[in-house]
Amino acid sequence: MTHDDDDTTGQAARREIILQVIGLVGMGLAAAISVYVQRNASDPDYGRRVKMRTAKHLERWYATRAARYWKRAEKFRTEYEAERG
Repeated sequence: MTHDDDDTTGQAARREIILQVIGLVGMGLAAAISVYVQRNASDPDYGRRVKMRTAKHLERWYATRAARYWKRAEKFRTEYEAERG
């Protein structure tokens, strides 16, 4: 057995370990998602809660944008009035 054969065997072993770890992490993630979906599927109010949370998030997002645009419009208005004299 030469030194090159040892490197190839070591690389193959490392690659196999990495693949097994990725597989285990994937299975753990799949199990966690499965538990989450099963718990929420049995809750009749889950869909309503998701809709309400989404609506609240969008309301906040649009309100923030509106406030930003309002400030910008006021700034431009005051600059315009200052130029007009």
